[in-house]
Amino acid sequence: RTKAIIMAASKVTKGSCVDVRRFASGHRSAAVAPRASASHCGVAAWRLQPSTRGDGVSKRASLAGPPRAQAERHSAPSLRTLEIPGSKRTSFTKVYKFGGSSVASAERMHEVANIVTLFRDEAPVVVLSAMGKTTNNLIIAGELAINCNASEVQFLEPLMTINALHRETMDALNIGDATREEVESLLTELSQLLIGVSLLKDLTPRSLDSLVSFGERLSTRIFSGYLSACGVPSIQHDAFELGITTTDQFTNGDLLYDESISEVQQKLKRFVPKRDLDLRGDEGKASGGGRAQDAGLLPVVPVVTGFLGRGEKTGAITTLGRGGSDLTATFIGMALGIDEVVVWKDVDGVLTTDPRVCPEAIPIPLLSVDEASELAYFGASVLHPQSMQPLLEHQKRRMLEAASSSSSPADGMDNFRVRVRTRTTW
Repeated sequence: RTKAIIMAASKVTKGSCVDVRRFASGHRSAAVAPRASASHCGVAAWRLQPSTRGDGVSKRASLAGPPRAQAERHSAPSLRTLEIPGSKRTSFTKVYKFGGSSVASAERMHEVANIVTLFRDEAPVVVLSAMGKTTNNLIIAGELAINCNASEVQFLEPLMTINALHRETMDALNIGDATREEVESLLTELSQLLIGVSLLKDLTPRSLDSLVSFGERLSTRIFSGYLSACGVPSIQHDAFELGITTTDQFTNGDLLYDESISEVQQKLKRFVPKRDLDLRGDEGKASGGGRAQDAGLLPVVPVVTGFLGRGEKTGAITTLGRGGSDLTATFIGMALGIDEVVVWKDVDGVLTTDPRVCPEAIPIPLLSVDEASELAYFGASVLHPQSMQPLLEHQKRRMLEAASSSSSPADGMDNFRVRVRTRTTW
């Protein structure tokens, strides 16, 4: 088991820094290399070809390319009751962010659920990306839809892959009927959006943001439903409904802090009425809870869509750019006053160079926040280029608060850390 910690501590006296401490070796490392292009990878491999009958008349389009990707096939995880994390906590204490590879299958979602409930003294908010390659498949499906008839949309290979992945995952995790209905409704809405793209023969940036949002909206509902099925009270939140507001620059919106913080604080609740929850596990597994549970309230684990926001003026779904789920997690941590955001990755940390080019690359033990931000901007994929912004914003706000009081700036500062952990079992 390999763990690497990146800790960003905002301290006025010592300066903000990212402390990269390597606890083990032997796992594949993060490359400090140019970030993969945001262009739509693999589009050329998915092409429409005419399907003809004996009379030579094309009746519908079929897809040539790789065979339909199936959901990773594992034995279905046993459905067991999990203990509610931080049941005695009255406020959230951590933000956990998991990327697409961490929730790529039913088995991996099961592992993530174990991690979320493992730290019993912590009350986490969970931020998720889309399952596996779902975002790429959504982009490919949108581009293919432009060049096919509306009646052919249902046969698009990427769409069929997305449908199969999420349905098979729900089957493997024994997801309840309420969550299944939500997921099926979203899958229908996704097909309708692609039909609209096909009819208009156009995929605008605004439509593209709506299209790719389905990945996170599906994954978070399934994972929240799985926690509930295991007896852990959970509420799913779409970031754009939660109040995360951005500029109206579709596909790459800028987060608007002042417009977002108060709404997120108001809507992201630690306790929710029991009647609003869909629990199928042993609810008595929770211990403590005090007056809140006596009043019919249960502590919940919120599951929030990463990457998404709401346009400031249009109110439409926007995205923070590829990899923006890290930014969602750090922003929520800042907004709720949580001192630590844990980003779970399957890499060793930030290296001096790309190990695929230079095998002698070594971990960088200490980085300033500015250095970490710059490395991320120029390609280091451990953290999103903008994910450090909430830390700097937090530091600025705390300094302003301290300046307006009689205390010194150092007295007004507290630590806000971004930690990266890894697991070789992924």
